[in-house]
Amino acid sequence: MAIPAIVKRRLLLKATFGGGPVVHVLAFAVQPMVYLKRMSMRRGILGPSRAWRYMAVVAYAPGSMKKLFGREPDIIATETLRPPQFVNVLTATPLSRKEQKRTGITRKKLERQALADVAAAKGVEPD
Repeated sequence: MAIPAIVKRRLLLKATFGGGPVVHVLAFAVQPMVYLKRMSMRRGILGPSRAWRYMAVVAYAPGSMKKLFGREPDIIATETLRPPQFVNVLTATPLSRKEQKRTGITRKKLERQALADVAAAKGVEPD
C-alpha cells in the first residue's frame, strides 16, 4: 500500500519543525534520505550540532560530486589520421535515460551508427 504524497509531506514538515519521537520515526520510515537531509540542514548547518553537520556532508556530497564532475564520455572509436585527413567533431547534450528509452536509442545502436559513418567517410564497408 502506497502512502499518499500529502501524508509524506505533512510527516516531514512535522518532524522538521518539532513533533514527537513517533513523528520522527514515521518520517524517517517514509522517506529516510529526505528526512536526513532536512534534519542535517536544520540542526547541523543552521544549528549547533556537529554530528548533524557531518551527516549533512555525507547526505549532500554524492549529488554535489556528480554535479561537479558529471558523467564521463564514452569512447566509441579511435582513428589515426594522415596529413590530408581531418576530423569534424560534433557535440550534443546527452539524452537522459528516460529519453533514450522513449526513443529506443541504445549504446550498441549508437556505436554501430558511428562506425558506419566512419566507414562511409573512408569509402569502405563496415564490419
